[in-house]
Amino acid sequence: MPPKEIFQSYRNKVTAGVVTGGPRRPASIRETPVKRRSGRRPWKRWLFLIVFLYLFGGLVQQEVRLFTLRRQAESYRREIEALQQESKELQERIQLLNSDSYIEKMARERLGLVKPGETPYYPK
Repeated sequence: MPPKEIFQSYRNKVTAGVVTGGPRRPASIRETPVKRRSGRRPWKRWLFLIVFLYLFGGLVQQEVRLFTLRRQAESYRREIEALQQESKELQERIQLLNSDSYIEKMARERLGLVKPGETPYYPK
């Protein structure tokens, strides 16, 4: 017998009540009422839902906080880079201002000093 015919034969026996132990009875005359699973313990579902929402809310809150902290850290990194660049420029300026050639130039321009043996020239 091919498998399809075996399955069909089994289905016919089940619907006829042969496999279940007798003829099928209508639902109105069954000895034991059928229990509904959905109404057994609804508080467990509510408890599960509340715990799930609480945990999910905590997860979302932590993700938002992590996003904020990452954005703040990136802002601080950019600020540090800008301050390091400014510090480098100021160090170069200090070196320039402390050089002998710059000091001599400023003494000549601002104070009007001249070296011995030079003749000062003052434009009108």
